Amino acid sequence: MNKKSDIKGIDKDVYLKFREHIKRNKGKIHGNLINSVEDALELYMKINEDPKLKSLVSMQLEGGRSHTPQDKIQNFYKEFKERFDYPLLGSGELNNWIKSTLNITSETALKKWRNRLRDNGYIIYIKDNMWKIPANESGKQAKFTPIYDKIYNSLQPGKTVRIEKLKSLCEKEGEDHIKVIMKLEKEHLFKRVNPGVWEVLEPEIMET
Repeated sequence: MNKKSDIKGIDKDVYLKFREHIKRNKGKIHGNLINSVEDALELYMKINEDPKLKSLVSMQLEGGRSHTPQDKIQNFYKEFKERFDYPLLGSGELNNWIKSTLNITSETALKKWRNRLRDNGYIIYIKDNMWKIPANESGKQAKFTPIYDKIYNSLQPGKTVRIEKLKSLCEKEGEDHIKVIMKLEKEHLFKRVNPGVWEVLEPEIMET
């Protein structure tokens, strides 16, 4: 069965430009036209299925190329400061944010942008895949809100809680589980005992 289909109604000028593009890039039209159309359709679907990629492509087509590399770097730093307002940050969250923000998948590119943050003093590596954010170490963190109280009160002091349970609780309250964990650790209500596992502490031993 022949699976090939003709697409009717294409603008003649667009079609001719497309043929000329194929000839310039592949040397000849015969044998390349159908495959090129299929590639273009697949690319179109991929772009439109990813909102971030669609936005990036639209920006480029509308003149985003005029943005200088320095603009991109400064915007990156600005978004970092706006996104992270707590003093400690896990490598997983940091890496995922960089990849998502810049729409990258390469580990080499990830390290390059993470190193920019480190080399310019935005982050400092501590240990156990944790980074310190010096700008947020003023000690003037936001007060312990009722939401944090509610999450803490749903746990049992003296017991341990796993990351999956915390994620579930935080999603119900519309909170970032990483921020909640950092806050509870700061208030000495959480003590990390294993990767992804915390001991829930009694309030009366907060100052020990």
